[in-house]
Amino acid sequence: MKVFIAFGYNDRDKWIKETIFPLIQSFGITPLSGEDLYGEILSEEVKKRIREADALLAFCTQRKQFEGGKFATHPWVLNELSAAITENKKIAIFMEDLVDVDQLGMAKDRQRTFFKLEEKEKLLIELIKALHEWKQKFSSLKIKLIPETVTEELKAFLADPKSPVFCEYCFYMDGKETEFFKTKVRNIKNTLYIEIDDIPKEKDITIQLRITVREKLWFSAFEELNEISISMLSAQISESKIFVQPLRDQSGFNYSTRDARE
Repeated sequence: MKVFIAFGYNDRDKWIKETIFPLIQSFGITPLSGEDLYGEILSEEVKKRIREADALLAFCTQRKQFEGGKFATHPWVLNELSAAITENKKIAIFMEDLVDVDQLGMAKDRQRTFFKLEEKEKLLIELIKALHEWKQKFSSLKIKLIPETVTEELKAFLADPKSPVFCEYCFYMDGKETEFFKTKVRNIKNTLYIEIDDIPKEKDITIQLRITVREKLWFSAFEELNEISISMLSAQISESKIFVQPLRDQSGFNYSTRDARE
């Protein structure tokens, strides 16, 4: 699971990097941020990281004080929060005391946790609750690759450091495909497996695998996640064409040529 952290990149907010990031990692969750892409304009790379994340934590801390005593928060935090809502991500908002709620825009009606900088106990309790709830909605799975004609060829590539093996997977759920996520093919006791983490616990979800080595490609159909093995089809990449070799799966179906541009 990946969580994007929207926060202020300054000395006053360094406690977030020092305290919140390790706490998130202790749950086995990967924290993402746009810290290395600092700027008030939301870059395409930051948007990509938000899309890659499963959820977003927004820390709306004090920045500039308005007349009347309330504070503005960091504009990039608000932009990242809006992007996460647009992408329909899970979100949790933590607002420092005296920060003006009206800045939240479309997030104004979302549940918020208020805190004082010198009293972070409530923040940490609510954060742990959110992380636990989010983590419960994901699972992991180890999948065996078949058939043997494909796996034997892959084993040779795995043993050759000059031929890196790239493996990706995507999910099909709610009527649409997700982007592809990276994983590794592992040879465990002479059997090839991949490990899939952060599987959404949806009722109707299928997975597709794609493995490439140099000019070679193997891919699967979308398979049910209750399968413990997934059959890979062999293909040869040549310019824009993918030529699928006439392997038969266990159901006896043949596979035909597919255009890579489709």
